[in-house]
Amino acid sequence: IGTGLSSIRFSELGAAVYGLDASKEMIDLCKAKSFAKQLKILDITKDTIPYRDGFFNITIAIGVFNFFPSLNSIFNQINRIIKKNGIFAFTILPNNESPKTEKKRLPIFTKQETPWGVPIYKHSSEYIRRLLKSYNFELLKDQFIVVKTGHNDIPDMLLSIII
Repeated sequence: IGTGLSSIRFSELGAAVYGLDASKEMIDLCKAKSFAKQLKILDITKDTIPYRDGFFNITIAIGVFNFFPSLNSIFNQINRIIKKNGIFAFTILPNNESPKTEKKRLPIFTKQETPWGVPIYKHSSEYIRRLLKSYNFELLKDQFIVVKTGHNDIPDMLLSIII
């Protein structure tokens, strides 16, 4: 859930927000804003998401996946907790592949160091397509969105994917 910057907007529209974050500080920050129904400290790459199978109609991960090299275990868990025909929307940092490079076998991600000392990961569209297929997700829409990072060496584009 991070700072809640994206999630708070969904709450304002009437959505019940359930947030997960590995950082107690981020959970405390969101608790102070009083917009979430439930907040839990959780490492989504190691811990089991503590909700029953098919619990959510919609799951959203904005600005999350760029902190993890492998997304397989996360997709596996989302696949479990989302209802059949539910919506899973997320963003990734694209690795700036061109039509020519897409024909070559690219690594599933590229790692980039940041000025604040936390690496970010850019995932290949081939890797994302394989994950979608592996977990029987159907791509409904993908689009690029501009997000100003304020750092010259960090990209200002995210790829938004809705499945």
